[in-house]
This record gives sequence, structure tokens and C-alpha cells, in this order.
Amino acid sequence: MRKFIVIFILSLMVYPGLTNAKFYWYDIQEEQDGIVYYDFYNSTLIDNDITYYKLINFNEPIGKESNIKSLIYLYSLNCITTSSTYASLKAYRGNMGSGDLIRDITMTKEEQEEGRRYITSAEKVYGFYRSVCDTVSGIGLPAYQDIWKLNYKGE
Repeated sequence: MRKFIVIFILSLMVYPGLTNAKFYWYDIQEEQDGIVYYDFYNSTLIDNDITYYKLINFNEPIGKESNIKSLIYLYSLNCITTSSTYASLKAYRGNMGSGDLIRDITMTKEEQEEGRRYITSAEKVYGFYRSVCDTVSGIGLPAYQDIWKLNYKGE
């Protein structure tokens, strides 16, 4: 499988007392029989100044559309660890989540605990992010796909 290194930016909305919050993202490990296998990786936000972007490296998933220039924004909506729903997420293509909704995912606790999520080829989302819900909820994670956007500071 070909892998590419691209740079992403994490832009976090202001949440008081957020320290050493861990965030997880996915990388496609393999594709077989129309199923895409994603595994978890993590990054840690060290300081409290969460109005600025944090840079991480990311292995680009296979099947990425090379002509996509826009931001894909994913937002954690629900983090109910006491029920069967662990996290619900929405993926948008456009500026800061105001663009077209391209994916709506609800992950169960069992799927999260297994550390793997199965998504069909038709449902692939490039740069799919998920915050760790029992650490902090409601964090927006924009993922930029182009180096020329690194200086963008949001609204």
C-alpha cells in the first residue's frame, strides 16, 4: 500500500481547562472485498492555548482524491459512554463545517473498544478524525489537505 505524508492542522475551539487532551485519527490499513479497514493513531495537545493550530503528520489514506482542495471538518456531537452510543460524528466538505455534509457516523462503544471501524468503500472519508469522548467532548477538528493552507487561522 502506498503511503504519503501530509500535514494536518488541528484547530480547537475554546474549552476551559483542556490539558493534555488526546485525539485520535484513522489510517486505512488495507482494502479488501469493498471493506476499508481503519486503525487508530493518536496525538496529544500539550498546552492550553487551543485557539492556535497544532501540526501533526498523517499517513494519507489510499483512494484520496488528489484534486480536493477544500477543508473537511468533522465534529464530535455525542459522547455518551454509559449507553451503546460512544460517539456521533459529522463530516463536512467546506469551510469550518459550513459546507456540504458528506458523512454522518455513529460509533458504538463496542466498535471503539475494538480499536477498529469498518467502512465500506462508498462511505470513505478522507482524514476522518474522532476526539476521545471521555477526555473532552464537542471539539471541532478541521483537517487541511494542502500545505498552502497552513497559514490559515480560521474565523
